[in-house]
Amino acid sequence: MEIALIAHQALLYGHIIAFALALATVIKEDVHLLRAKRIDSASLHATANLVKWLLLALWVTGVPMVMMEIGTDVSLLLGKPRLLTKFLLCFNSYFIGYVSSDPDETATPPGTLTSTMSTLLVTIG
Repeated sequence: MEIALIAHQALLYGHIIAFALALATVIKEDVHLLRAKRIDSASLHATANLVKWLLLALWVTGVPMVMMEIGTDVSLLLGKPRLLTKFLLCFNSYFIGYVSSDPDETATPPGTLTSTMSTLLVTIG
């Protein structure tokens, strides 16, 4: 087997695992929020932190796969509209999350929770 194929398959496997864990984490927290009478901010922040790391894992595994496909020729990215849309929507959702957060909030830095959740929704879409 060719080493590039093995590397691509390993990255793909890691990407799928990170995706599944992120999706399960968000669904679990959604169910917890729907059942709870009060919002547990500690649980919400712990979930946001975990999802943030899982999103980082998605980027760490996804970018090398894209680079293996298109190399350094960014113009080939224009021929892949679905992939280009994911990149643009990820940056857009982070920007919206950052802008929509309360700058006076001291518990979390601006954009942390909102942008993580919105970026996850775009990434898995």
